[in-house]
Amino acid sequence: MKFAQRVDSAVLAILIALLMTVAMLWPTGSTMLSGVLFCVLPYVIGRMVLHCTAFDNRTSRYVLMGGWFTATLGSLINIWYYTTASGGTCAAPVFENYDSLRDWGIGTQLLAGEAVYGAYGYLVAGLRWLLGDNVLSVIGFNVLSYLVCAILTGQITYELTGKERTSRLAMLLTILIAYLWAQATTVLKDTPVAMCMAILTLIFVRSEMKRARVWEYVCGAIVLALMAVIRVNFLFMISAMAVVMGVHRRRFSPVMAAVVALCAVYYLIVSQLLIIAPDPLQIAHTTGEVSDWVMADDHTRPWDDMLGGSYSMLPMYKRLLWLPASVVLQFILPFPWNFESAYLDGPAKVMARIGLVWYYCGALILWWLAVKWRTATAMTRRTVLCGLLLTVATAYSTSGRASRYCLSYLPMLLPIAAMAHECWRERTLQRWLIVFGVLLMLGLIICYLLHKPWI
Repeated sequence: MKFAQRVDSAVLAILIALLMTVAMLWPTGSTMLSGVLFCVLPYVIGRMVLHCTAFDNRTSRYVLMGGWFTATLGSLINIWYYTTASGGTCAAPVFENYDSLRDWGIGTQLLAGEAVYGAYGYLVAGLRWLLGDNVLSVIGFNVLSYLVCAILTGQITYELTGKERTSRLAMLLTILIAYLWAQATTVLKDTPVAMCMAILTLIFVRSEMKRARVWEYVCGAIVLALMAVIRVNFLFMISAMAVVMGVHRRRFSPVMAAVVALCAVYYLIVSQLLIIAPDPLQIAHTTGEVSDWVMADDHTRPWDDMLGGSYSMLPMYKRLLWLPASVVLQFILPFPWNFESAYLDGPAKVMARIGLVWYYCGALILWWLAVKWRTATAMTRRTVLCGLLLTVATAYSTSGRASRYCLSYLPMLLPIAAMAHECWRERTLQRWLIVFGVLLMLGLIICYLLHKPWI
């Protein structure tokens, strides 16, 4: 045991030394303190979170270590691109991604004392104020969010199954989702949102199973407040989750009723103080400035041509008729080609287009729904139903274009992917994976032929 601990410590020390060397050599404007905070702090906090789970062992620690090292290294590659390669510094990085450029600029304005609506920019400003005015501070928090999301997905699985092996597998699958990994390596809010949704999902599950404690409810209220600031439209999603979780045969959970009420209060506060909260009717009808911006993309022109015009202008019945196709499109995005456009957001962002594990988990989820749904526990079915409902709602509101929003639903869906993987010896699963692979290849070929003229 002592020898194994020495080996683990030696491996960790070597990885930290490698990352620190890269951090000191590559990004223009980095310091020893910022390098230490960026390279070491996410792992230390992630290790503390893992220690509080029911599946903390040597295998889990190595999974965490692998996710931390690769995500940190990918982040350093991106930071080098934003600084040294682009003529910027860690305090003034150069972004080509519109969201990153906007949120960093809003954070700069907020730090200068200007009154401006920030959303994720508030979090960017807070991290820069707390940990140093440095891009490493923001991306380091995203790496931490990625790790915590994976750990909590494993804990959600344990709450549902009571099996340590399945929980570790769920954590591993989350770590291996290249799309989530890529979002953690740059200045985007998807991984913090995914972490918040993992926290809330875990609290909801524990609450409905009568295992939650008072401090967990306090933590949930704080996370809800954070979500209200950085992605206010998710309050509607969380309210829908609470309704699905809280519905029982003869009553409605008072805790989930309190969650719905708290979401309404937070929405009213944000809409009154910041005057930026989206109108629920605009979300339902896919109209408004944000929806128009999502739809206005020449790369999706073939999809618009198939729909017969702008999606936001279609009547509701047509959008409902096209909903199955929107869900399919949402699942297969981002396409595994056109790597050049992803490179502009940072070299490590190319990994988002390597969706092998993403597709594999989708196949496992579909098989579980068809074969294992009836024998699953009520709590498992409600958790999965939340993930499915939000996935379909997102496909409806964006016509399948914004697949990155679905990263936040992984904590609700990957537990059953891990459960399904445990059944890999069953003939029905083996046959389904072959059929799914063929259908996926045909779908990707068709999409490529349609998409090629617009790449």
